[in-house]
Amino acid sequence: MSGERASRHRLALLLLVLLTGCAQGPTAVGPDLIPVADPPAAADRPVVLQDPVTDEAAMEVRSWDTARTDGDRALLVAFIGGPPGDGRCEKSYRGAADEAGDRVTVSVEVVNDGGDGDCPAVGSLRVVRVDLASPLAGRTVVDARTGAPGPLLDGGALLHLADVPTGYAPESEGGSDGGWSTTWASGERGPALVVTHEADRGQPLVPDFVEVSTVEVRGQQAALYGAPAQRSVIWRERGVVITVSNSLRSGQDVSTLLPLEQLVELARGLR
Repeated sequence: MSGERASRHRLALLLLVLLTGCAQGPTAVGPDLIPVADPPAAADRPVVLQDPVTDEAAMEVRSWDTARTDGDRALLVAFIGGPPGDGRCEKSYRGAADEAGDRVTVSVEVVNDGGDGDCPAVGSLRVVRVDLASPLAGRTVVDARTGAPGPLLDGGALLHLADVPTGYAPESEGGSDGGWSTTWASGERGPALVVTHEADRGQPLVPDFVEVSTVEVRGQQAALYGAPAQRSVIWRERGVVITVSNSLRSGQDVSTLLPLEQLVELARGLR
């Protein structure tokens, strides 16, 4: 897809997943509610380890959307699946790795299938952990369904909030469209604070129809914009586009969003 279309798709998908949480609670946002660990020290190294060209057709076929390393012997693998749980209309998953030569082939399979009949047609962002028998050590991570490499980020190089605003707590993390996001929640259904990394493929930082202003963030020029339900700071750094967003999830008044100036300071303090 074109750079501008990819940017619009990314922003629309992020907002859609966040707003889906209004109907189902925080679990729809947070792919099995994997806890966000204490942030690692971000190394001065590339964030993206693999960046295969992605398009809508390929995303329909792949068994997973994006992965990140979790230390040197595990992967967190993200995909769109059913709502989490073991009941009706809910699904649980597990991941597995076939390690052969210089390739690690990752598959995701359903453990519990709660059925689809009369169930809401709503996808949830899900994550499974895949443990490796030996360190990844630069091997190619391949999707088992397509036989092709999938998007992979270095978990140890991701940036995290140094200071979390009052009232926010770590909620979850997950990835889609080749990017990876970490989410902090404000109460059960309050606004979500999200830090997203995605490969810099030269796409516009924001769609051309959005009014923006600019400011310096971490030595880079960042775009600022505020939509009715979302405020964002976006910039390029170390081969990725980084977004810090604050979004409404359950129809609160816009006054519950963090001021754009505070988002800028949070972006500047990432580590």
